[in-house]
Amino acid sequence: MKDKKVGIIGAGGRGLGLARSIAYSNHNMRVASLCDKYEERAQESKESIERVFSEAGKPTKVRTYSDYKELIDNDDLDLIMITAPQFFHEEPFRYALKKGKRVFCEKPLAHSMEAIDNMYDAWTENNKKNAMVGFTRRYENTWRRAKEIIDKGWIGNVKMTLMRSVIHHPSYFHKWYSQVEYSGGVLNEKSAHHFDVLNWFSGAKPQMISAMGGRSVYTPQDAYPEWCNECDKNCEYRFSYNEDFKNQSQRQSPIYIKTAVNSKDEFLAKDKCVYAKDTNTIDHAIVNISYENGIKGQLFLSVFGYHTEDMETLEVVGDKGKLRLERVSGKIEVDYDYGREHMTIDARGKYHNDGTGHFGADIEIINAINGFVCNDIKPPANVYDGYIASRMSFLATESCKTNKVYEI
Repeated sequence: MKDKKVGIIGAGGRGLGLARSIAYSNHNMRVASLCDKYEERAQESKESIERVFSEAGKPTKVRTYSDYKELIDNDDLDLIMITAPQFFHEEPFRYALKKGKRVFCEKPLAHSMEAIDNMYDAWTENNKKNAMVGFTRRYENTWRRAKEIIDKGWIGNVKMTLMRSVIHHPSYFHKWYSQVEYSGGVLNEKSAHHFDVLNWFSGAKPQMISAMGGRSVYTPQDAYPEWCNECDKNCEYRFSYNEDFKNQSQRQSPIYIKTAVNSKDEFLAKDKCVYAKDTNTIDHAIVNISYENGIKGQLFLSVFGYHTEDMETLEVVGDKGKLRLERVSGKIEVDYDYGREHMTIDARGKYHNDGTGHFGADIEIINAINGFVCNDIKPPANVYDGYIASRMSFLATESCKTNKVYEI
C-alpha cells in the first residue's frame, strides 16, 4: 500500500511527539512536510523527524516551509496536522478545508470566541467533514473503559459528573499561555480537555454555565524579576534549566534548549516568572454546568497542585451506583447494584506507561487518523466537540469575572 503523507504545521514539542508516534505505528504513514515560522527550529525538527523515522525502519525525507499555504498547496499530502499554538489554528485550518484537505487539529480548537466561530462555520460549509480534534482523553483506554461501563448501565442513569484536576503546572505561567489573548486562558488551554470529558460522559448538549475562580497563588509580586534565570530567590515554582530538562528536550529538538531561557521572543521563552504582573489568566476555578438531559456537571480545577496519582479524577453518579476514575493510575472504582456490589478495575491500556505520550493516547490518535484518512471512519472527536469545549471555557472565564450564569 502506498504511504499516506502527512504535513505538520508547528514544529514544537507536540508536533514532534505525534511524528514519533507515526514513525513507530503499524501504519503506512510518514511525515513528508513540516512548516514553522522559525527556520532554525524547522530545520532541526526536520532532522529530528528524519532520525526517528530512520530508527523506526521507515526512512523519510521531510520538506520544510515557512509559509503554511505552500505546505497545504502540496497535492501529495493526505493529511494536514495542525500542532502550532492555538492562536495560529484558524488560518491554516480554514485554508486546508478550502483546499479539500483532511485536517487533524490539536486542542484547544483556537484562542478566542471569534476564531472558534470561524472554524466551526468553515467546517459546516464543508458538510461537517474532513476534520478531527485531538482530545487525548477520548483515546486513553481508562476513559474509554469507564464510558463503556456507564453505557452498559452499571450505575443506572447518570445524574451528576465531577471532573477534578489538581495539578502542578507553573509552566502555564512560565510561557505565553499566561496571556489570555494568545491561549484563551487556562480554562481553554488545559480545561478544554475537561469540558470535553464532561460533555462526552453526559451524552447531551450543555445548556448553562457559571463559574468562580481567579488567581490566588501565582499572584503579581513586585519583588521578583521578570525571568527565572535573573532571580536569586528560593522559589518553588522556578523554571529549572537542569540536566533532566535538557535530556528530555534533546529528544524533541536541540533548539528547544537554546530558546528556553532568556529568549528575546515571548513565544519561545519558558522561564518567565510565575508572579509576572502582566499575566492575565487564572490559576483555579470551580465551574458548574447543566445539560439538556438534566445532568449536572462540575469542574474543579487548580494548576498549583502537586503530582499525585489522583491529581486528575472523574466521578460519575447514577441512580443505581457511581464510578470513579484516576487518570494517572488507570484505576476505576465502581459501586453498582445500589451500592451492594463493588469492583476495582485496572483499566490501563497496552501503552499506558510506555512513554509514547498521554498514557497511550498518542498511539491511538494515530490509529484513529489512519482510519479517518484511509477508510473515512468517523473520528472520536470532531470540530463541534472542540468548538463547544472552547466556547464553554470562554464563557466560564467570563463568569469568573462577572459572577453571571451564561447560556451555552
